[in-house]
Amino acid sequence: MHHQFLRLFLSIVIVVVILVAVQVAMVAFGNYQVMTTTWKNNVFDEFVESISKTIQRIGTADVSSIVDLAVTNSSERVSGIIIRDREGQYAASLGVSPSSEELPTPDAMRRVAALSSSRLQLSYQSDIDYESVRVRSPRYEINIETAGGAGFISSISLRPLAGESYSRVSLPQIISDQDIAGTIAVSVDGQPFCYVDVLVYKMDYYAPTAFALKMAVDIFVVSIPTACIAALIFAAILSRRTARSTKMILNALDDIANGRYDVELPRQKIIEYGRIAASIRTLAADLERHGRSRKEWIRNISHDLNTPVTALTLLINGLEEGVFKPDEDTFRQLKEQVGVLAARIASVSYYSYLLSPDVPVAKVSVNAARTASEIAMQEGIGLSVADGAAAVDIWADPKLFGRALREVLLNASEYGTGDGGVRMGCHYDKDRAVIEVMNEGSLPDPRPQFFEPWARGDEARTSGGSGLGLPIVYQIMELHSGAVSIDDGDGIVTVRLIFPIPSVPGVR
Repeated sequence: MHHQFLRLFLSIVIVVVILVAVQVAMVAFGNYQVMTTTWKNNVFDEFVESISKTIQRIGTADVSSIVDLAVTNSSERVSGIIIRDREGQYAASLGVSPSSEELPTPDAMRRVAALSSSRLQLSYQSDIDYESVRVRSPRYEINIETAGGAGFISSISLRPLAGESYSRVSLPQIISDQDIAGTIAVSVDGQPFCYVDVLVYKMDYYAPTAFALKMAVDIFVVSIPTACIAALIFAAILSRRTARSTKMILNALDDIANGRYDVELPRQKIIEYGRIAASIRTLAADLERHGRSRKEWIRNISHDLNTPVTALTLLINGLEEGVFKPDEDTFRQLKEQVGVLAARIASVSYYSYLLSPDVPVAKVSVNAARTASEIAMQEGIGLSVADGAAAVDIWADPKLFGRALREVLLNASEYGTGDGGVRMGCHYDKDRAVIEVMNEGSLPDPRPQFFEPWARGDEARTSGGSGLGLPIVYQIMELHSGAVSIDDGDGIVTVRLIFPIPSVPGVR
């Protein structure tokens, strides 16, 4: 389940990362621009509101004092003010540029000393570099009505302007059009008098913490519920798919438990469930095969044991009825059939013993070639051992290994078709010891399951075998965590016994 855990974990992480990335992108490329624009608009609106309140307190004043009011009413968020004449051309500027340079004012404007404040200062310069800048139309207008053209204010009003247009204006190069947060047009008796441009730079020039936090909170108030909803939807989809797969697997297991092995599981999209489904199909096939094998075992055991019992019964009945004489030949046949019966019962008993879970396996270093030679001498098997085989030692239980090697040698001797006898070779293959027993001949086609009990069926019985030789070898190799295989080629049948070699001094 580790893969499924990682997939769920990574999926949630991916969702979170995507949401965070979207938020970062929105802040970096979208919301930051929105925040900057909103910030400038807020500063400009505060500036206009301050002027509006001041205008409401004005009684009678000189017309020129209106421009001075714009300067004195600017907050610390306003970095500068540009004054343009009635034609919209640059006249003067106060404050600093984004690079903290003082904004230049032509020397010809020295007579306008009233424009200077304690915070925004005039910097008169004779050499100013200008650049054409695209400036938006004024957003507000201050309209001043004078008393009979005497220069004194009789009424003053502030109103927003609708519509939007742009015009080209020559401004000092250290100022860009993006620095202008808004413009106020000043008119006297319905005629343009001047234009006041308010300079507000990016937020990072002022560290507006409260404003930025408010914007961030607004963003996450939307993003967090969105993330939760996305996570719930994703979890619901995944859990529904997982529950459906789990139900199909449980139904398949119930079918197997009830003896129905023809289970069908559709292809699973989740890798882990796909592996479980494949294992269930394999399990069903194995259980079905083992069920058939058990039935076959019962039939074959009955047949194998019945053959010598029948022969014994015939001999005994023949003796009783006088058909057979109680001579040496008859007793020899009786003894022979008893031996066959005893051998087959012993083979079944030993094979059952090997299937039990508590078979002791005491592994020591064993010389394969020497063990094979001793068995061949005892059984009268003609055996030739390849050069170098005597140098190969295996790590095995001597009794179990001896029984496995005896079964292989007897099988090779019995089923060999040539006069070459049985040959044996041993060698090391990386961390394994390989024993090869060869005889002349070929395997039947189609090949039976040699390592299943009584796989050869009638062929084994007619040749006198019990059908348990190679299955016994297989179980012994399983106990040693090894392997056994049988194949043929070029008229030679080869059985290989493969033993793992542990890291034990003296084994190799």
